[in-house]
Amino acid sequence: MIGRAAMKNPFVFNEILHYFETEEVLKQNEKEIIEYTVLLIGFVVLFFLLAMFRYQNFALKLVAMSGSLFYVIWGLVHHASNARLTKAVILEYIFISSMVFLLFYMVLSV
Repeated sequence: MIGRAAMKNPFVFNEILHYFETEEVLKQNEKEIIEYTVLLIGFVVLFFLLAMFRYQNFALKLVAMSGSLFYVIWGLVHHASNARLTKAVILEYIFISSMVFLLFYMVLSV
């Protein structure tokens, strides 16, 4: 993630160093912390639901599909709010979430 962030924002390393030195988050990163907190909460809820429905294959497939959809929507909103949304980013999020969903689907179909 840091290497990918450095491609779009070459000052990311200075921002990280500033945080470790002062424990102070720069203003432009406060919004990103909220966005990544939403992502973390979404994944925690996803894993909780996976554990809760661990014996119901159909429910697990729905949870996996919902998690994949959440990841795509989160990625699109995240990049759109930073004015970095491109076709390549859209395709990347769709591809990654599709691969993860297919992995869950194949494992659950066995």
